[in-house]
Amino acid sequence: MSKTIVITGAQQGIGKAIAEHFAKLNWNIVINDKNSKAKLERVKQNLIAKYNVKVLSCFGDVSQEEYVNLMFNEIISTFKKVDALVNNAGIVEDMDVKDRSVMLFNKTIINNAGSVFAMSKIFGAHMFKNKSGKIVNISSTNGDQTIYPTSIDYDASKAAINNLTKNFAIEFAPYVLVNAVMPGWVMTEMNKQLDKEFLENERKRILLNKFTKPQEIANVVEFLISEKSSALTGSIICADGGLSIKSV
Repeated sequence: MSKTIVITGAQQGIGKAIAEHFAKLNWNIVINDKNSKAKLERVKQNLIAKYNVKVLSCFGDVSQEEYVNLMFNEIISTFKKVDALVNNAGIVEDMDVKDRSVMLFNKTIINNAGSVFAMSKIFGAHMFKNKSGKIVNISSTNGDQTIYPTSIDYDASKAAINNLTKNFAIEFAPYVLVNAVMPGWVMTEMNKQLDKEFLENERKRILLNKFTKPQEIANVVEFLISEKSSALTGSIICADGGLSIKSV
């Protein structure tokens, strides 16, 4: 019987790469996003066509507890149980601190950290009841160090995710292992649109002299969901190509 994985923010970038990675492993795939229902449906159809796996697409805002409950019921009705959850949904909107309102700050916190809380609370309880499960949160090196004040809300949200990872590891021990991955610069569609000179300067700060690929983050996620990570819970895995070391 195939296992089932739920991935939020799976329309593009890291989330999409993780969905494809586990489709290759013949898992049942649940993909979620809130930005474009049409794009999410295209990801679903592509996974089915390429890998002949069962895919459920859930379009909605996973920072809203009411929606998460509806989503959970639909998934359980379809696949009966969930074996792994990847909390990847998130937003970023850089601007000067003086231009950022409290409302905009809170919007990022709710979207990025609130979604991890809502999803982990509901799906983690399900896994705990089944005495088995893995939760992987996609954090960021921004949550571990101050990069740019223009990302102050994003940084705070990722620091919160690191803390939530440890708290939920305690909450759901010993049955559910909860860990996080902290990518640095990942060459996603969003980052490709940034200023080329800025990106080149950032690349030079990375020990491996390259941006990480979404697939490389998917590889780390696979490790954390596999039995090979059975000694890890509450851990924050840095996958940034050495950016943090060189920045010290």
